[in-house]
Amino acid sequence: MWQLFRISGIGFVKMITMISFILTTIIYPSALKQGDALASQVMPYPSEIMNGSFELFNGSKDSQTVWISPSEVPYWNDEAGSLWLLKDGIRGGYDYGDTSGDYFLDLQVASEGMTYQDIMTTPGTTLKWSVDFMGMAGESADFLVGPPDGVYHATRLSTAGPIGYWQTFSGAYTVPDGQSTTRVGFRATDELDNTCAVDNLQISVEPSEIVSVPEPEVVDTVDFVYDDFSNPDDNDGQKFAIQDVIPQGLTLDQIAVPAFMGGAGITYDVQYQTNQNSQWRTLYDEVSADEPFTINAPELSENERVTSTILLFNQVPAGFGLGDQIIYTFSVEYPLPSYDQHQAFCFYGVNK
Repeated sequence: MWQLFRISGIGFVKMITMISFILTTIIYPSALKQGDALASQVMPYPSEIMNGSFELFNGSKDSQTVWISPSEVPYWNDEAGSLWLLKDGIRGGYDYGDTSGDYFLDLQVASEGMTYQDIMTTPGTTLKWSVDFMGMAGESADFLVGPPDGVYHATRLSTAGPIGYWQTFSGAYTVPDGQSTTRVGFRATDELDNTCAVDNLQISVEPSEIVSVPEPEVVDTVDFVYDDFSNPDDNDGQKFAIQDVIPQGLTLDQIAVPAFMGGAGITYDVQYQTNQNSQWRTLYDEVSADEPFTINAPELSENERVTSTILLFNQVPAGFGLGDQIIYTFSVEYPLPSYDQHQAFCFYGVNK
């Protein structure tokens, strides 16, 4: 049952951005090199938005422009087959401003289709959403929500600019009868050049008074085996990290970490985030990478759960971790539907 598989501002600005992408990709290919790093397993769709600020993706965190396959951006999909992530800051003489985190999604590349995410939903509940939007020269986009194979409810996102001006939009959507999976996402409109950006998508769920939501019940434990990671051959001496983003409904029990290939003299810190605290907290530090180690879940307050874990390594050699596997063990808080994915990934160019 459990199987593994691999898992778009204006005139001059566009030109500068595209040139930056070409230079980064062709002249400095290592900056965007993926590392055979993404893995997933048959798991339920999350019942919450994951990676809504587009900070999690597979590759170097030093790049100003990242043109990437959706399979390398956890939990996101795109009908056009490509995503364009831009880093906050000044490029081409324009300040793109600052919103949540370091990266945001430029919808120009995705203008041919919808960039979306599917979440588990309960009919009768209300999804309250908010998202930050920047129309770089008056461009607009639609926020879309509805059944994956049906008609979407659309909300127009539009600002008068200038570049760097972000505005928060919000709304609500009631899940209709029979809709256990809901698709949320964005599509750039046909106005102007389809150059606009989104970031910091958040959704909260409010139960309806007529909907009975059963209490979570632990029905089983499950292991998620992540064995598709290693440091690229041209990345010798880079700092390295392995992160797991945990969908709602799974409670972390423990992580079995191996003695890593090439781990002699290397240490790592173990940090985690929870649904009540988005700050990274250290659980263990200076763990030897050349010895097996069991990470036990931290003690948490009532209704608090671990939402992400990360292993932060100091400099590692090329080929580090080749052939190794990490086993994450979870308690399951509701019966599993028979679909989608749970994702882990690795990246480099981080500060330990």
